[in-house]
Amino acid sequence: MYLAEQIYLNTLVAIKVLNTHLTSNTMGNFLIEARQLSHLDHPHIIRVLDFGLAQEMPYLVMEYAPGGTLRERHPRGSRVPLQAIISYVTDVAPALQYAHDQGLVHGDLKPENLLLGKNERVLLSDFGIALLVPATNSLHVPEMYGTLIYMAPEQIRGVPGLQSDQYALAVMIYEWLSGQPPFQGSATELLSQHLFATPTLLREQYPEIPLAVERVVLKALSKDPMLRFVDVQSFATALREASQVETSANPFQVQHPPTPVKGELAGTGSPVLFQNLPFLLTPLIGREQQEQAISSLLLRPEVRLLTLTGTGGIGKTRLAQKVAKDLIKEFPHGVCLVQLAPLSDPDLVVPTIAQTLGLRDVEEHSLFESLKAFLRDKHLLLLLDNFEQVLEASPALVKLLLACPSIKILVTSQAVLHVEGEYEFSVPPLSLPDPLHLPAHEELLRYGAVALFVQRAQAVKPNFVLSEDNAAAIAQICIRLDGLPLALELAAARSKLLPPQALLGRLTHRLAVLTSGRQDAPNRQQTLRNTISWSYDLLNAEEQGCFRRLAIFVGGCSLEAAEAVVECGFIQHVGTADISLPAMDLVASLLDKSLLQQSDRSGDEPRLLMLETIREYALERLADSGELEATGESHALYYLALAEQGEPELFGHQQRLWMGRLMWDAENFRTALQWSQTHQRKEQLLRLAGNLGHFWYMCGRFSEAMLWIETALREVAPDVAVSARIKALYIVALIASHLGQSDLLFVRARECLALARQNEDSRGFVIASWPLVHHLLADGDMFEAHAQAEETLTFVRAHAPAEDSWTLACALNAFGSVVLSQGDYTQAQHLYERAIALFKEAGDLWLYGELHLFLANVYWAQGDEAKAQSFFQEGLAVHDQVGNAWVTGWFVSLFGKIALRQGDIPRARFLLEAGLKRHQQLGDQQGQALIYALLAQAAASEHDYMTTRNLAVQSLEIARSVHDSRSRILCLEELADVVADQGESGWAARLWGAAERYREASNAPLPQVERLGRARHIKQAQRLLGEQIFAERWAEGKNMTAEQAIAASPIHVRTSKAQRPVQESPGQTSVVQPLLDPLSQRELEVLQLLAGGASNQEIAVALVLVPGTVKLHVSHILSKLGVKSRTQAILRARDLGLFPDAYTAS
Repeated sequence: MYLAEQIYLNTLVAIKVLNTHLTSNTMGNFLIEARQLSHLDHPHIIRVLDFGLAQEMPYLVMEYAPGGTLRERHPRGSRVPLQAIISYVTDVAPALQYAHDQGLVHGDLKPENLLLGKNERVLLSDFGIALLVPATNSLHVPEMYGTLIYMAPEQIRGVPGLQSDQYALAVMIYEWLSGQPPFQGSATELLSQHLFATPTLLREQYPEIPLAVERVVLKALSKDPMLRFVDVQSFATALREASQVETSANPFQVQHPPTPVKGELAGTGSPVLFQNLPFLLTPLIGREQQEQAISSLLLRPEVRLLTLTGTGGIGKTRLAQKVAKDLIKEFPHGVCLVQLAPLSDPDLVVPTIAQTLGLRDVEEHSLFESLKAFLRDKHLLLLLDNFEQVLEASPALVKLLLACPSIKILVTSQAVLHVEGEYEFSVPPLSLPDPLHLPAHEELLRYGAVALFVQRAQAVKPNFVLSEDNAAAIAQICIRLDGLPLALELAAARSKLLPPQALLGRLTHRLAVLTSGRQDAPNRQQTLRNTISWSYDLLNAEEQGCFRRLAIFVGGCSLEAAEAVVECGFIQHVGTADISLPAMDLVASLLDKSLLQQSDRSGDEPRLLMLETIREYALERLADSGELEATGESHALYYLALAEQGEPELFGHQQRLWMGRLMWDAENFRTALQWSQTHQRKEQLLRLAGNLGHFWYMCGRFSEAMLWIETALREVAPDVAVSARIKALYIVALIASHLGQSDLLFVRARECLALARQNEDSRGFVIASWPLVHHLLADGDMFEAHAQAEETLTFVRAHAPAEDSWTLACALNAFGSVVLSQGDYTQAQHLYERAIALFKEAGDLWLYGELHLFLANVYWAQGDEAKAQSFFQEGLAVHDQVGNAWVTGWFVSLFGKIALRQGDIPRARFLLEAGLKRHQQLGDQQGQALIYALLAQAAASEHDYMTTRNLAVQSLEIARSVHDSRSRILCLEELADVVADQGESGWAARLWGAAERYREASNAPLPQVERLGRARHIKQAQRLLGEQIFAERWAEGKNMTAEQAIAASPIHVRTSKAQRPVQESPGQTSVVQPLLDPLSQRELEVLQLLAGGASNQEIAVALVLVPGTVKLHVSHILSKLGVKSRTQAILRARDLGLFPDAYTAS
């Protein structure tokens, strides 16, 4: 984007150059669509004033908006007031509706494309830019990641519509309301989340957001466009009305007395206007939202008693004092702060309040009556600080409120008061960044915890700055300290001695490090240990025991788990379960006292959580009490029982429920496994690992499963815990098949089959058989695969109970794969359909959805695209429900394959690369081999034969390493089909010939249904090449290996601009390996500027990007080039010929 001046009109304009070259075929489309855009005339759409071409690159001249973008106005991570959002939507929606009425889709709606004109008018920019690139409705890959955050599911699938803009607008509104978009992560994660995930409820993050507003936004975010609003104007109207519902009654207006209050005299004769709040020497950081929420609560007429609760060190006192100072004008008689921390006797609370108010010379027996009489006509706010150790005085507060109708009481306490009329506000820790997706370092200061740490560190070390080098360490310090203000202040005090990275390394033992508090702070806040000890000492003996034992849980626990471990501890150490309070009541008491937290999960029991800072203290107490070993054993036994209870449920109707339950407790299962291994409980270890195996497999946690299961199998004798051993063996076989570890697969599968046969375990037999059959098919051993599948079906029918539909479905699935490989599509279709019905009957939606993918491929291969799409869409819907982790890559890959067949190469490449990343994350070798082959076809479609060779060789290498001859054949044949369509008949003939050689060796003839399509390609190649030469090339291919056939690509190698071959001297052999992951056009632009010596900031200015995006591009470039520095990247790029001649010569 460039700023220019119209010379004759003396007017500033914006010029946008579209990063694409037009051909004669696309020139007409550009001119038609540019004219259509120039005719858009709406007060909230940036006008296109002119358009044209410069060196075959199209450009648009547009109206200049001086106010910048809404992204600049509201940077990432910032929240926007609701009324401001309504104002923006009121401007944008009519503009979108105007365009939609003319059949135009924006397709790239995001804050960067919403500009601010004169008088703060919001203007819609870049309307239809997506339509101006050469491939209509395709995704412009270099720009796609930035847009993907706001992209509707149907747009990802390649069928954008008018409703897609409504979805993007809803994503922006969600981001403005919460500070974060509904979905975040890498491109692969974003793509999967848009297609399958449900956004977090807004009110779970910010309860003050009106419920009606949340419902409107979530409706517009529906995955199905038909479930959204009928049009974008209806969406805007619904949002405006929803916001008005919450504010029309104006419930926050404080009610003042009808007549002015005259000055009165206290016992000493002085005027009654209270204000004893201390002056805050340092600003309150990161509490703006809580400050506003508490103020709103206190101004509601029905709220007379408000308790701020939270663990010690959370910052309740400073927050309460700041709120009281903000509201002092709302209370004509002022604010009175009453310090209760020195008290331990509840009977002293009333005298302390009276003394602070100035009441003197009053008889003790009539003190309370005198206090009520004094406050009866006062409009005053009482701030009672540190109430947790005098909770028995709570009823006196109620009596005081009843007698004095115009006073309000704000209390800070670690525990809830539990009295009539009490409103509770739980003070959360300061906001923290997501450790998995840290923003650019300059954006970290928007998080309260980071801002507080940096501000306090600068107080002790003035030259301390948040930089790119220390940002990650500072973020981790804040996360490790749970965002607790006191802990952060104590840690920041250490910055004078320790740099952030060194400080982070010492925080493994937080309590030993965080010991240097302010001299003027109370003793309990001098160290973090003192603060938590203060809270611990207020507990009774039973509460202390409960608190200690709950520290054994990692990442929280369910109430059931807490009850089991706590009650078992009392039985072991007291000798009886006859305690005065049930475990549930003890847990509730710890919640009330802010030593536990809970996270609400809809439709399920809340999960109990303990901040890690507090848990470290509790673990110390547990070890000191001598209860650590017994509590660890109780914990391990509970989770063993949970795993054994949950494992069979993963195959049936409770699958989703139990997947979620086991997922929540993943850290506790790891702790139980470690305890069992450390204490040589070998049988317990095998039972636990074996029963967790299927859960790990469904989650795609292959490495964790292999580690624990193989450890257990090695340490436990073959005749111990046989049922668990069978489960462990078949899970190892399954995972080994995905990882391409054929030797391990055969050993574990054979051992499992033998044990299952001896014990008539039909489920174990069929699961172990499946990876074995799959591997035999991939290796081309059709006879053995057929025999194994047939034996499995016979065994199941003989030994499986009649009601076990799941096991029979699995056997039919394996047999279906065999007949499919033999080319019998009709029988494969029948077997898959029967298996699908049985999986549905069993309640296993995971495999029910997966088989829809298999069956869709069968119909697709037979040419029945309508049925294929039907099964594919249904499988997609099921996948959306159950979240099949490793099938995500296959679904995304199939999207890419469809785009490839439709000729939409940029979109196909993006989707295939996303699928490839998912397979790489899981270590799924077969999936990687398939996608590299498809990416090779995409490159061949663009005549980029160097990249085609590289990608095809990568596919063949993986296929060979895992003995997958089927993938090797498909790579050769499908690539031959593509290059034949490109007119490369000789190469195609060699590829077909090589594939035929492998088919004959594998006894895998080309299926009948595929022969017609293949014959069309072959006839076309014969016609172009001549039958005799074609036959010669085919014969040559039959004598080649797959790699040789791939290398026999045309001599006239044409490459894409992104990857130019190395210019070599005659006879010179290049030692430079070409890139397997090509640079995008944008990455090449960044690389060229790097070579010119530009900094990230200079590159950002030159390419109109934010520095964080440039940093991401540079990271990708280094990774793709396989180097660690910018200098190495420039040298490597020159070797590869990635620069224009001007750069190469310099």
